[in-house]
Amino acid sequence: EDRPHGALAESESCGGCHVPHSSAQPSLLKHSAEGLCVDCHGEKVETQIGSAHAHPAGETGICTGCHNPHSEPQRFTGSPGDLCYKCHDFTTHVSHPIGKGVVDPLTGGDVDCLSCHAAHGSEFEDFLLDDPNGRLCVRCHTDKIRSN
Repeated sequence: EDRPHGALAESESCGGCHVPHSSAQPSLLKHSAEGLCVDCHGEKVETQIGSAHAHPAGETGICTGCHNPHSEPQRFTGSPGDLCYKCHDFTTHVSHPIGKGVVDPLTGGDVDCLSCHAAHGSEFEDFLLDDPNGRLCVRCHTDKIRSN
């Protein structure tokens, strides 16, 4: 379910990103789409640009290749049409249970892509949140921690 981007609920609404009459940018934007995203989401853009393993930008730009600027970002729930699933089919590269009813012990929610991956980038390959040779898995699987 799409919800409007939080910026649309603010007093400027459309005027936060668009100028009403004339612009040198497409879609009457105030400045480049990437520049607009940086205004509010600079830390995400820095991660995208500065990570050793950064998620590639989409064809339309660093943010709008994956995100609809008029909707809140989506999380992966394991259903076709979800954000990650638009480009990635998790069933082809993972055997770990994921989706509705599979509880992430760290969040209490369902296990989704972001349970193991950093969406924008990471110092680890495949945008993993931690070292896949141990630390990533024992974040949840504490029973696998060796005592010696």
